[in-house]
Amino acid sequence: MQTGPRKVEQAMMTKRSGWFLAIVLALAVLMAGCGAGPNTEDPDEDVESAPVQTGPSVVSVTGVVVPSEEATLSFTVSGEVAELVVEAGDEVEAGDVIARLDTTLLDLDVAQAEAAVVVAEANLARALAGPSEQEITEQEANIAASSASTGAEAAERDDLFPSDIEIERAEIALQQAFITRLDARIFRDYVEGVEENPDDYSRYERFALPGLIDEAQEDFAIADAEWEIAYERLQDLLDGPDPNELAAANADVGAAAADLAASQARLDELLTLPLPEDIAVSEAAVESARVSLIRAELARDQAVLVSPFSGTISDVFIQASQYVNVGEPIILMADIANLRIETTDLNEIDVARIDVGSEAIITFDALPSVEVEGEVISIAPRVDEGVGVNFKVIIEVGEAMPEGVRWGMTAFVDIVVED
Repeated sequence: MQTGPRKVEQAMMTKRSGWFLAIVLALAVLMAGCGAGPNTEDPDEDVESAPVQTGPSVVSVTGVVVPSEEATLSFTVSGEVAELVVEAGDEVEAGDVIARLDTTLLDLDVAQAEAAVVVAEANLARALAGPSEQEITEQEANIAASSASTGAEAAERDDLFPSDIEIERAEIALQQAFITRLDARIFRDYVEGVEENPDDYSRYERFALPGLIDEAQEDFAIADAEWEIAYERLQDLLDGPDPNELAAANADVGAAAADLAASQARLDELLTLPLPEDIAVSEAAVESARVSLIRAELARDQAVLVSPFSGTISDVFIQASQYVNVGEPIILMADIANLRIETTDLNEIDVARIDVGSEAIITFDALPSVEVEGEVISIAPRVDEGVGVNFKVIIEVGEAMPEGVRWGMTAFVDIVVED
């Protein structure tokens, strides 16, 4: 930028000299045509013409004063504004808090995610440690209990089948009942015979007859019933257990045996722990829980709006306690401490004549007496959207922007180009 003023001054002086020389020549021609006499000089004589100076020219465009950075800030989560820290005109530094949303629910999400991480890590630690002595002891006790239960159910089922001793005792009881019944029948037949044929018996037998008939008949009925019972008992023993009772007993034995097998399988499984696949599953659960925690923390962090750069709060679009949606404009801020010029009407012909680094002279519509130097720092790679074919060029002022220049003011720019 040291040589900028000289080049621009030279360009402007050259431009003024060209204009002045053109005016002088025009006046001379006019005067020669009006008052001079006939030319007596040889027309073939060569006439020396005055040399015309040439130099750099300029591209003149209009621009607007803009901040070096500007942004419309918004939240990436919805919620109620719990705190609005700034107001229009405030200066903020990069990272300063601008607004906060209510994070009550987000805090609960974080707490829940933290608890899930603790549980997942505990499960992983348990998987890595394998079974404890207490777990093995408890499972061995379960096996013993299941074994005892299976034995008891099997014993109850076996009790449904008669033993040889039971059958033998039932046969003896049936024989004794048969003998008793036979004796009772003989005695009954005897007293009934005395009653029917008294002449065939002695006087003493006839004398004892009253009362014996009823007693003999009753004894025979009792003996006969006992014989029937003994007979049915023996038949039941010989027929075996009731099919329904046996089926139920077998089912109980099967259930007890299944419990025993399950307990034994669980013990065998404990003795093989930890399994690699179990560890992998537990590690994946830990990783998933940690990712969920990070997401919950990020969501909570997004409820705090911070300044992305140092600048000035230009406008505030919300109020405290207002509910805002994702992407809703909250704050307009800009770095107005570093203003620059952005062209608005640089056409496609002139843009081809300038380069990044080209020097420029800048004046302002609102400050006609102010003139500053600048430099082209960027040229848009594509046409700017709008009316006409125009390209946006950014010009940075070499020194501090003059006092009184404001965002949005109109600027006139002469960019020095080499023809």
